Parts: sequence; structure tokens; C-alpha cells
Amino acid sequence: MSHDSRRDPSEHLRLHWGSALADAQHRFVHREVTRNDRVCAVLVPPTWYEEARRDHPAPEPQSWTSRDGREDLTRVLDAVEYQGAHAAITRYGRPAAIFVPPQWHEAVLTGRD
Repeated sequence: MSHDSRRDPSEHLRLHWGSALADAQHRFVHREVTRNDRVCAVLVPPTWYEEARRDHPAPEPQSWTSRDGREDLTRVLDAVEYQGAHAAITRYGRPAAIFVPPQWHEAVLTGRD
């Protein structure tokens, strides 16, 4: 599963929310999100996520509308970073991107469980 990758602080993500979701959904970009110079979550494309879940168990993602996800980005990132949650960001009722914990993302990329 090859992909492009970027790294952005959460403040940058909030400012460029629409383009970050479009990058994930249409350009298949994985975006590492940082807080305090540490990766707290990875934003991945929904198609990549569904494929990854076949071989790597994951909880059912919490669903957030694009608007709520942007407005409550701190809560979304807290749930992913501290509780290991997966969070689907939806546009028009369909997943546009999924936030996953960095450890889960790394395990998928390296083929570990």
C-alpha cells in the first residue's frame, strides 16, 4: 500500500482543513498530525483504511462531520491519541478521511499486529 505522506502541526491542519481532507480522499495522502512536536494521529484515506482493517483489527470508527471535526479537533485528536480511537470525518454522509493512532498506522505499514 504505497502512499504520499505529509506531517503537519494540528494548528496547520485546522487552518487547511478542507484541503487536508481532499488530499486524503482524492490524492491518497497520509498526514501525520503533530502536537508539541510529537505525532498524535495520522489522517488516512478511507479506501486505504478499509483495506488495512481487513488484516489489522480496529475498533469501529467514531463518526464526526467535517464541521464538527474541525471545530472539535482537540477532542478528536485526544480520543485518537489517548484512547486509541479511530475517527471517521464525513462529508455529505460519506467518510472523507479517518484519524488513526500512529502506532496502529505503523503496524499496518510494517505488517505487524
